[in-house]
Amino acid sequence: MLPIRQTINALPGLKRTEKAVLIEVCQLAENSEPAGWCTAKNDYLVQALGGTERTMSRTITALESRGLLLSKGQGKARKLGASPALRACYAGADEATRRAAIATLNLDKNGHQPRQIEPTNLDKNGAQPRQNDEVKAAEPRQNGSANLDKNGHQPRQNGSRVIGDQQYQQLTSSPPTPEEWVAAQKKIAKLELENSQLKAKIEELVPPVAQPPREIAAESQGPQHSLASKALAAEMAKLWHITQQGNARKWMQLARFTHLMEQAGRLAEVSKQFTGYALYREKRGIEPYNLDKYLGSEGEGYCGEWCAYEWSTKAKEAKADRDAPPAAAPARAATSPTKARAQNWS
Repeated sequence: MLPIRQTINALPGLKRTEKAVLIEVCQLAENSEPAGWCTAKNDYLVQALGGTERTMSRTITALESRGLLLSKGQGKARKLGASPALRACYAGADEATRRAAIATLNLDKNGHQPRQIEPTNLDKNGAQPRQNDEVKAAEPRQNGSANLDKNGHQPRQNGSRVIGDQQYQQLTSSPPTPEEWVAAQKKIAKLELENSQLKAKIEELVPPVAQPPREIAAESQGPQHSLASKALAAEMAKLWHITQQGNARKWMQLARFTHLMEQAGRLAEVSKQFTGYALYREKRGIEPYNLDKYLGSEGEGYCGEWCAYEWSTKAKEAKADRDAPPAAAPARAATSPTKARAQNWS
């Protein structure tokens, strides 16, 4: 029996998953007919070793790239087998031969084959040094031949024109002549004049918007609520289970109601009535309903249920009715009517 498991477990730098796959593939390959190739697919190896098919595929690919496994065929016809170098490590004639094969395999601590570095003549940037005869001086331009500058580069292209480096530097570095300077200044002055004339025409067509006085601007921002009116509106919204996000219209209705009542000097009255109304509903065990009916309409001056009753008095009555002892049950007759009629007959 070949020492497959002991040999592969002793190989340096291989992960546990890679060793398990090598052991399983090599054992199946040595015990197959004909020996040397394993026909098991990835799903079988996953079922035998665990993991996922994706991990198994990556592991087999990594082992093939390291020269430890060989594969031939594709798909269902794929076969896996140990490479000659790996098989010599566990199939040698004696221990010395196997040790020599492992040394010949020469895996580093990460399980990779050592990289062979061929001596090359590279510069400090890792590039081949340029030979003196590779770059030739610029030659006169001929039809069908390359026009190179003194550095061996293609001339720059500006649209459809081809200019050299010296001509390009002359065009970009030469100062303008006095005539060009005067022409440029005249063009700038003409553009500024046209811009000012166009701006004046736009101002004539679009009249300026008059800014409203500060008092009107403040009123246009909406009613300015005090802390007392805001607190009362929040308490009323809590009783009717109204939130600003859930029902914005009802929320604004309450805020406007408390603000107008505050401007009319009736905020204290509204607060007292609301406290009595809430207590009355609590004592009666009735949930509040119909906020519009309670407030009334703005056109009628908000004369709703809140001012139709003295809610503090009704709350006291409801509390008294709730705290009153239950009425006594009527006394039961000593003699039933049927028994009384029987006594009269006798």
